[in-house]
Amino acid sequence: MLRLPCISKKNLTINMSPQFLYYTSTGTGNGALAVLIIGFILILLIIFIVIYYTIKIITSQTGKKFTGAESIINKIGIARTAIEANSKGTVTLDGISWEAVNLGAEKIEKSDNIIVMGRKGVSLQVKKFNKKILR
Repeated sequence: MLRLPCISKKNLTINMSPQFLYYTSTGTGNGALAVLIIGFILILLIIFIVIYYTIKIITSQTGKKFTGAESIINKIGIARTAIEANSKGTVTLDGISWEAVNLGAEKIEKSDNIIVMGRKGVSLQVKKFNKKILR
């Protein structure tokens, strides 16, 4: 057996027998285990972050975003004037007053909730809001 000084100031034993060529330290060896555990945790954390942001990117690209005229369809507003069937009146949608045409068969009273069915020019096409419309 050959004894050499080790970096950790502990004796290092090297077995020079023909069948075995290995070294052993007289220290506890827990430092290597701690490094492996920390490395494993860091790798798992990096994998989690990559998967999380990949999913966020994919889901953000799949949803259809509406802007402009399409964004007001199916929104709910309030009638500011009474509107007879197939007549014009005024509604408020998101705090903005619009001219509207009642597409429904029933009269819309002042302060009734309305739902926007479409838009034609600067006029909205609306119906009186009922939960049945949304189904």
